[in-house]
Parts: sequence; structure tokens; C-alpha cells
Amino acid sequence: MRMSEARIGFGDQKRMGRSASGQSIGEIDGVIKHSDNTRIAIFEAFRLFSREKRTISGHLDKISSYDNEGLSPVFIIVYCDIDDFTQLTKDYKKYVSDISYAGFTDKKKRVETVEITDQLWLGKEVRYRVKDIVFYHLLLNMR
Repeated sequence: MRMSEARIGFGDQKRMGRSASGQSIGEIDGVIKHSDNTRIAIFEAFRLFSREKRTISGHLDKISSYDNEGLSPVFIIVYCDIDDFTQLTKDYKKYVSDISYAGFTDKKKRVETVEITDQLWLGKEVRYRVKDIVFYHLLLNMR
């Protein structure tokens, strides 16, 4: 099915919310919109070349500053270029479960694995910000 048939659209690199510094407009990686131009979801993507926790938390902490509407779901897409993808997925899941995100209240403090293969890991969690916000984390093995 085409996105137009589903009556949704996709926009990338949209300026919205605040930047991480708070001094300018932020730039989210993508927005999914309904046919009436209403935003229904956002996504943030980044590359991971190591188990650098600051990279992960930095991107997760930016979400609330980009999204004044409390959109759900939020898609986090991580392009991973790391030797041991399986271990990375375990470490990522534990780390994300253990941290707080700026602007969100921890709901369950647990990330569930939805799908795992040699090439991808999909996790789901719920955080709270005015309402329950579902986060989907998609890690892609780029090796």
C-alpha cells in the first residue's frame, strides 16, 4: 500500500520545537502526518559506532524539546556499525530501561523486545508526558 493510499505523508528534517541548547528552533529527523496535515508521529535517527551512552541519551533527551504536542508513537532509529550487534542490543535495552529522558516521566522503566534478528532489534516502551507516549526503538545492523 502506498502512503498516499493510507492517507499519511512523511516529511524529513522538519524545524520544530527547540534545539538541544534551547537557543534556536530544533530539527527533528522526521514527521509522519495524516492527510489533513496533522502530525501523528515523529522519529529521531542516529548512527552508533560504539557503545557510547552519551550519544544514545543525547538523542533521547532531545525528543521532548522537538515535540510540544506529545505525539505518540515516537520512533527511534539507530544505524549500528559495531562488531557485536547482539551484545549491543542487550546493552542498549538495559541502558534505555535504566535512564530517564528529559521531559518524560518513567512509566514502566522497561523496554520489551518485540523482534530480534541478526540484522535488527525492535524494542517498545512507554514513557509519560501529559499522556502515555509509546517509543519504538529500531536498531539496524549495518555490517
